[in-house]
Amino acid sequence: MPVQLNKIFPRQWLVYLPAAIAAVGIFVFGLYSLKLDQEKVKINARASVINDLNLVRAKLEANILGNIQLVRGLVAFIAIEPEISQKRFAELGSEIFRNNHQIHNIAAAPDLVITRMYPLAGNEKAIGLDYQKNEAQRDAALKARDEEQLILAGPVDLVQGGRGFIGRIPVFKGSGTDDPGAFWGLVATVIDVEKLYVDSGLLDPGLPIKIAIRGHDSKGADGDQFFGRPDVFSGDPVLADITLPYGSWQMAAIPKGGWPGHSKGEIWLYLILLAAELLIVVPMIIAGKLLKERQIHIHRLQASQRSAEKANMAKSEFLASMSHELRTPLNAILGFAQMLQYDPKNPPSIAQNSYIESIRTGGDHLLALVNDVLDLAKIEADQLQLHIEKLAANDIVAECVAMTAHLGDTRGIKFIDQFSGGPTAYLYADQLRLKQILLNLLSNAIKFNHVNGTVHLQGQATEGGFLRISITDTGIGIAKREYGKVFQVFQRVIADPMVAQEGTGIGLTVTKHLVEQMAGRIGFESEVGIGSTFWIELPLASD
Repeated sequence: MPVQLNKIFPRQWLVYLPAAIAAVGIFVFGLYSLKLDQEKVKINARASVINDLNLVRAKLEANILGNIQLVRGLVAFIAIEPEISQKRFAELGSEIFRNNHQIHNIAAAPDLVITRMYPLAGNEKAIGLDYQKNEAQRDAALKARDEEQLILAGPVDLVQGGRGFIGRIPVFKGSGTDDPGAFWGLVATVIDVEKLYVDSGLLDPGLPIKIAIRGHDSKGADGDQFFGRPDVFSGDPVLADITLPYGSWQMAAIPKGGWPGHSKGEIWLYLILLAAELLIVVPMIIAGKLLKERQIHIHRLQASQRSAEKANMAKSEFLASMSHELRTPLNAILGFAQMLQYDPKNPPSIAQNSYIESIRTGGDHLLALVNDVLDLAKIEADQLQLHIEKLAANDIVAECVAMTAHLGDTRGIKFIDQFSGGPTAYLYADQLRLKQILLNLLSNAIKFNHVNGTVHLQGQATEGGFLRISITDTGIGIAKREYGKVFQVFQRVIADPMVAQEGTGIGLTVTKHLVEQMAGRIGFESEVGIGSTFWIELPLASD
C-alpha cells in the first residue's frame, strides 16, 4: 500500500504543477503590467506639468524683466542728467506708468537718500528716507551699490498696503562702456505682487497645476518660500528656475489633484487577472503572447512619451528664451522710443520723429511676431480659450479695413469694400480672434500687392449655413508648386525668386488654426502675376 501511494503522489503533483506554474506566471504578469501602466500614467502626468509650468514661467520672467527694462530707461536719463528735478522725474515716470500697470511707484535716491518720487501722492512719507540709516533696507541698498547692478528684493509688505518686489538699480554719473563713472545713487521701483501674479497667470483658477515659488530676496533654492502651499515642494514636484538680473527664484509644480497613482484601466486588468486565474491553463498560452506584445507596446509608448516630453521641454524653453531675449529688449526699445518721441523738454525734429516712428513700427511688428509664436504654442498645447458669441460681421470688417487703410495708403493701394456697407450679416465667432484673422489677411493682401494695386472685399452666404468673407489682391500671386506650403508653419511661399519675401510663415498657420477652432473653413485661389484670393467661412447666426 505505501508503495502504491508513492507511485500515485508524484503523478498527482505533476498534474497540478502546470496549473501552479501558470497561476504564478499570470500573477507575475499582472503585477508587471500594472507597474508598466502606472509608469506610463506617471510619465504622462509629469510631461503635462512640465509644459504648463514652463508656460507660466515664461510669462512671469518676461513680466519681471520687462518692468526692469522700462526703469532702466529712466536710469539712463538720470546718468546723463544727474540734477534732474522732481517735475522732470515725474514727467519721465508718467511715461513708464502709461505702458505698465504692474509698477507701483518709482523713487530716486541720490547719495542713498530718497528725494524724488512718482507718483508722489500717497508716497510722501518716503521722501527723505536715508537707506544707510534704515536698518530694514540698508543691506539691500548697499549691495546694489557695491555689486553695481540691480538687486531685486522681496516680496515685502508695503507701508501703503499690499505687497511688492523692490528693485534697486545703481546710477553712475556719465557712465560709459569701460568706466561706470561716479556713484550717484539708486533708482528704486516697487512691482505690485498681486498684479504681477495675475498677469503671469499664477492666480488663474483654470490652471491645472499647483505652483510654489521660493527664493526670497533672489536667493534661489536657498531662499524662503513666498508663493503657494508649502507642501508643493515636498510633493515630488517638477522644478524650474527663474533667472533674475542678480540671483534667481525656484518654481515647483504638482497637479492640482496630486500625482495619479492608478490608471483608469486598472480595474480591467484586475478582471482579466481574475479570469485568467480561474481558467489557468488556457490563458497561460495567450498570456505569453500578450505579455510580449504588451511589453513592446509599452516600450514604444515610453519611447514616444520621452520624445514628446523632450519636444515639449524644448518648445517651452524656446518660449521662455523668446520672452526673455526678444520681448524684454523690445519693450525697452519701444519704451525709449516713446519717451524720446514725447519728451516735452527736448522734442524731436520732424526727421527724428520719423526715425522714432520707424523704430516703433518695426518693434510693434516684432512683438506681433512673438505673439504669433506664443499663440501657435497655445494652440498646439490645446490651451487657447475662445469666447464664441453672435457678432455683426459688417462692423468687424469695417473696423479692420479702417485699421489697415493707412498701411495701404503708403503704397497707393485702393480698398474696394463691397461687404461692410451691405445688409448686416451675423455669425458665431470670437470677436478678438476674428479681428486677428482679418487683420492678418488684409495685411498680407497689402504686403504682397503691387504699388497702386487694389484690395477687394466681398461677403456671401454659402451652403451649409456659412458666411464667406473673401479678400482679393492684385499682387504677385502664388505659384502652384508652393500651394502646399501656404498654411505650413515657418514656410514662406515664393512666387518670384527675384523678389524678396517678407514674413516668417507663422501668421497663416495661426489663422488656419483659429478659423478651424471656430468651426470654420479657410482656403485660397491664386495665380502668379494676377493676384490671390483668401477666404474664410464661419457659421452664420440668425438675425
